[in-house]
Amino acid sequence: MLLAAQAASAESPLPIVRIYPKYQAPPLPSNPAIVAHASQGYRIDATQVALRGSMGQEIPSTITADADERGGVLVTPSAPLPEGSYTLATDSESYTVSVAGGPDTTPPSAISEPTVMVARTGKDSIGDVSIEFPSPTDDRTPRGELGYDIWISSADTEPDLNSKPTMMGAPSAILTNGKLQVSLAPGGICVAALPSHGTGRFNVRLRARDAAGNLGPATETLQVQVTNVPECSGPGDESKGCSAAPLLAPAAWVAVALWLSRRRQCAGT
Repeated sequence: MLLAAQAASAESPLPIVRIYPKYQAPPLPSNPAIVAHASQGYRIDATQVALRGSMGQEIPSTITADADERGGVLVTPSAPLPEGSYTLATDSESYTVSVAGGPDTTPPSAISEPTVMVARTGKDSIGDVSIEFPSPTDDRTPRGELGYDIWISSADTEPDLNSKPTMMGAPSAILTNGKLQVSLAPGGICVAALPSHGTGRFNVRLRARDAAGNLGPATETLQVQVTNVPECSGPGDESKGCSAAPLLAPAAWVAVALWLSRRRQCAGT
């Protein structure tokens, strides 16, 4: 499902850069939970979002603005949806999605053996910082369609899993070795889990999220330490940078150390 991003102006609405579950993904369960983020630090105007049936009638739904620290909007129908097509309408666009099957109440399995990874673009530059792990399983959502809620805190505190996540529904990539990879610093689209306005050591935990919003068990705490993280600027307006939805430009990353809290130091740091 797609939601409309808050416009920089009436003539040029900003695109949405991250949607979970993915638009045109397999049919959703009858109790979907949809998360969307706007680009360049802008916030989605949740008052302009409505879920509608095939006859245009509004479907009672809970629409939560700023559901995570990066300004994500969460849309959940108030009751299970009958099988069929639905429209997510906004002030400027609308999108049709399909619902098939009953509700999904089973959470994904645990994330096992998570490893902090660093990809380099040069001797002294970092291309990406990510978490790699064998794929969790779910009874309804395909492994490549699972999202991941991420909690990040400073090194002197544990991430509070009872608080709103730093990022909801972060996508994964399937690697050639069959494992999944979730990036903490995707770069280029100004939405990232790690902050752009601070440096130092951070604690990270993840939970797998299925298309109904069920969350699997949390990982152990992983530690990441970075320095010289640049800020992200909004289009033509630096005041609308990424304090809410930061960009971590990949080539400008300088990671001084990457650790797993439980044992090994990440190779290449």
